[in-house]
Amino acid sequence: MAERVQKFLHKTPPRFHVLPARVGISQLLEMEKPKSPKLTMPKTPEFQTMRRIRSSRFKSAEEIEIEELAKIPKFKARPLNKRVFQSSGDLGLLRIHKRKVTVPMEFRSETSRRAQVRNSVLRIQEFDKEQGLVKLIRTVGSTVEREQKDAGALISEVQYILSNAPIFTPVQSTNPLAEISQSKLNINQQALEYEKKKKEKKVNNAMRRKVIAQPAPQFDEPSIPQRSMKGLTKATLPILNLKAPGAELTTSYSWAEEIPLEQKRIFMR
Repeated sequence: MAERVQKFLHKTPPRFHVLPARVGISQLLEMEKPKSPKLTMPKTPEFQTMRRIRSSRFKSAEEIEIEELAKIPKFKARPLNKRVFQSSGDLGLLRIHKRKVTVPMEFRSETSRRAQVRNSVLRIQEFDKEQGLVKLIRTVGSTVEREQKDAGALISEVQYILSNAPIFTPVQSTNPLAEISQSKLNINQQALEYEKKKKEKKVNNAMRRKVIAQPAPQFDEPSIPQRSMKGLTKATLPILNLKAPGAELTTSYSWAEEIPLEQKRIFMR
């Protein structure tokens, strides 16, 4: 029992500290040397829930991290400003280029050049100039040749095409030809109807009720309206058409007389 209590209290009994006789000094030295710790790779815990067939409803940390990264707005670079390359610094200000120094040019007049061109043209015209009958004959011959060429170009020979295809004749239409009929529009009749309607309209306007103004009132002798005085109403006694109870009714009675008689019989009882 004492040994069990010592085990429970994590206390080794003294007999376990006694080494057996077979243990040598070399083994004791090796046991006394401190052992250097070794690095080990951590292992992920394997839970029994991961082996279940039913998929878990919650998301893993990797899936949550991927969703959060997808929600982050992506970086969009601004378009390149080409003024940066033309600027003097990083601010984008345009660089002021220095203008080149103007080189003075020699003034040259064109009078000498014009004179040379004019003289050369005159010489060529004089050299090619044809006078008199030779020039006229040449121009007439050229015009005749041109007309003959134009006439030959317009005339074209018709060439027949030989083929075994049948020649179709046009089918005549069976519809009758259109006949020209006189128009039924009678202008004179329309004019008469228009005049008739105009006269009827004039008569209707004349037959309408004319507005007659009332005479103007005369204020010299004003007439004051008088209130009509009616006589006082006189009270009259009610005339009751009562008959003795049990009397025989005459045949000349009406339904209006029968209703008060029945009421009277009820009250008399």
